[in-house]
Amino acid sequence: MRGSMMTQQIKRILLMVLIPLHIAAISWSALQPVLSPFLQRQSGLLPEAVEAWLSTYLVFTGTRQRWDLFTSLPDIHGCEVYIEAEDTYGNNLLFDPLLPGLQKFDDHQLRYFNFYLRLAFGMEAWAEPYMQRVMHKISSSGTPLRQAHLVIILKRTRFLRDIRKDKVLYYVQPRKLGPYRLHAGKPAT
Repeated sequence: MRGSMMTQQIKRILLMVLIPLHIAAISWSALQPVLSPFLQRQSGLLPEAVEAWLSTYLVFTGTRQRWDLFTSLPDIHGCEVYIEAEDTYGNNLLFDPLLPGLQKFDDHQLRYFNFYLRLAFGMEAWAEPYMQRVMHKISSSGTPLRQAHLVIILKRTRFLRDIRKDKVLYYVQPRKLGPYRLHAGKPAT
């Protein structure tokens, strides 16, 4: 009985801490565009460590969005992903990124879209095992690889006032992760 009471107290304490932190992180994300003119004049409203933690938390939880109260536009308009590889003869090759069969990526596939966004926004540690599996798949089809890059091209939504000026919805922000080299042996599953 005493153990379950302690467990409930721990749960309550965690909720009392995590809920305000979550609200603070989401609020900070929403207020950044509004406060950006002020932030450019100042050295920073929050210490860098706090901003870094908030940004990492938002990316990890998948709640990172940049918007203001008047336009509510999503931050990412679209995404293109492909594998840029070099074979052992020095030829540059392009491959579609989706496993198991190296299918083309469609940014309406939410599961994969979120995965690639997380890779693009700093969770690059996930890219190494993924790229090992991709490179093993390519090599097993008879194309010996020297190295490969994961290319993620984000289409970032512009502010509504800018869209109205020139009718351009987004700007392109390419990310090129790598190079990755094929390790000997079979990749972990």
